Amino acid sequence: MLSHNLDTSLFVEHSQKIQPHSVKEAYRYLAGLAADLPDFECEPNNKGEVCELKFYRKGSKDKHPYALIVNQNSLLFYVRYPQDASFSNEMREAINSSFEVKQDENSRQELRFRIENLEHAQRIANILFAA
Repeated sequence: MLSHNLDTSLFVEHSQKIQPHSVKEAYRYLAGLAADLPDFECEPNNKGEVCELKFYRKGSKDKHPYALIVNQNSLLFYVRYPQDASFSNEMREAINSSFEVKQDENSRQELRFRIENLEHAQRIANILFAA
């Protein structure tokens, strides 16, 4: 579901920043999927030069468990709270076996990995959002 008071022009702006068609296709898939997720709200945002898409649990704007950063040649996907009870060991194992994952050294030990095509986008959607 899209967040209320959303500037939908940011979806277009983010998409235009992306160079390869395969990455643009992945972004459009994830943005479109986010609009239909019943348990999440989605919100595009710009922080200076950084374009991001945040996924919030519905009704909980204080914590966004997933986010992606839009780059010219890829999407950098973040799992912000991998210790959260809603993020299972099976999800972690599926992500680790599907992507080249880096774990940040911050207190949350965020996971991050690149989405470079539609197949990657569909894979992460199936891991995180499949019912």
